[in-house]
Amino acid sequence: MSVRSSELHISDRRMITLLVADIAVRKAAEDELLKAEKRYRDLVETAHDLVWSVDSEGRWTYLNGACKTIYGLEPEQMVGRSISEFHAPEYAKRDAETLADILTGKEMVQYETVHLDNQGQPHNLSFSAKAHLDSAGKVLFISGTARDITEKKAFEHRLAYQAEHDSLTGLFNRIYFQQELERVVARVARGGATCAIFYIDLDQFKYINDTSATPPAIVC
Repeated sequence: MSVRSSELHISDRRMITLLVADIAVRKAAEDELLKAEKRYRDLVETAHDLVWSVDSEGRWTYLNGACKTIYGLEPEQMVGRSISEFHAPEYAKRDAETLADILTGKEMVQYETVHLDNQGQPHNLSFSAKAHLDSAGKVLFISGTARDITEKKAFEHRLAYQAEHDSLTGLFNRIYFQQELERVVARVARGGATCAIFYIDLDQFKYINDTSATPPAIVC
């Protein structure tokens, strides 16, 4: 219940008026809102993906607990610092250009880059983000998510390596040779240059494979 009181003086008599209202429905709605906010907060804080936001200058304003597994830092150790501090040098220019695009209103979806943790170790990350604007179209802040795809990238690299290399010697295999041959032929066709293929027959190569601890390198 909600009770409001006010004092009145009528014919020198002091009187109190009360306004009583049933606010059960309003309180129930407020309770549901608080519960929903708590569920959302718990979901965000326990998410394995990074949930984050930065201001229009690119400074972290919020990070959930996932930042500890990616950057090795607590959220409060990162808030206020520029996101550019964590860019891998070779990705810094492209990341800055992407941030500038978001500030113009473009949405970023599964943008892959590399950030460095507090030990300088690289992490492959996939970012999604969007800018939040005020009524005048000015950027208030940018929010988004990020997923650590370092293991996925390493697995893809291993698959690509295995697809193009012999498992015994570590040398390029027939598939790579065919792809490289097609690339050379296409390059020669465009430029009008000439090329040649050298075929080298190695006698007793099986003996070398069986007895050498380190496979020999062959340059063709």
